[in-house]
Amino acid sequence: GTYIIGTTGDYTSIAAASNDLMSRGVCSPVVFNIQSGVYNESISLLGVPGASLTNTITFQSATGNAADVNITYASADANDNFVFWFNGADYVSLKNLSLTNTGSTYAGVIVISGSANYNTIDHCILTGKADITSSANTYVVNNKTGLDNYNTLSNNVINNGSRGIYWYGSSSSSLENGSVITGNTINNSGYYALYSYYTGSSLISGNTINQTSGSTYSTFYGYYIGYADTVTVTKNVANILGTSTVYGMYLYYCDGFASKQNLVANNMISATSVSATATIYGLRGYYANYTQFLN
Repeated sequence: GTYIIGTTGDYTSIAAASNDLMSRGVCSPVVFNIQSGVYNESISLLGVPGASLTNTITFQSATGNAADVNITYASADANDNFVFWFNGADYVSLKNLSLTNTGSTYAGVIVISGSANYNTIDHCILTGKADITSSANTYVVNNKTGLDNYNTLSNNVINNGSRGIYWYGSSSSSLENGSVITGNTINNSGYYALYSYYTGSSLISGNTINQTSGSTYSTFYGYYIGYADTVTVTKNVANILGTSTVYGMYLYYCDGFASKQNLVANNMISATSVSATATIYGLRGYYANYTQFLN
């Protein structure tokens, strides 16, 4: 069914609706339309009984405008370092929402972990702390170590963070499959804009990185893609002005197969530095076997 979250809705908070989901489960598709306003809360969503490819769960702005719904939280420590946590949840979508973490030391926005599969974050505005250090506590999107398969991050605006998108599988022998990262605009990351590691059959396409401040961590990576088998990397853009060493796009131990090769094509990378003695890599492949680099 369809429910309303807000001051005059069926639920006054997103957490209350989530708690009901976890305790009652679903038997059909469920949509939560969230009324315009500011929601000062964080949500940890566990697996929902009955959720499936048919019985999906959607949280979305009632107006369809992400700027109208602001979910804001200030993390205090590592235990609550998220605004929304897909904590083993499956078949859940966030659409047209703004999520912001205003924490100082800890400022994570989205966490995906605990075998959370088939989830989608689409057309959202995700904002973390401006951070040019190598801190692992100020990511904007953190797909944690483990196997969380077939998740999609699409058409979002991702602001700030030492790491804009940090997408990590399990190991070189246990890859996270079916990841889709498309159409996102990643602004002002400090260390890694998009970091993807230990993935299989993933798609990274149509994303744009903007970091032109000239103020980053000493080594800045636009697209860092490591241990990705049969990955497709196409139509991405990077506009980077770093502090010192800059990698526009770095493929590290990404192996395709003779019958199914990696494809890296039609990407546009502009990588420079404020340092006259900087090391700049526009596109670098390191042990990228069976990979086609085109256009």
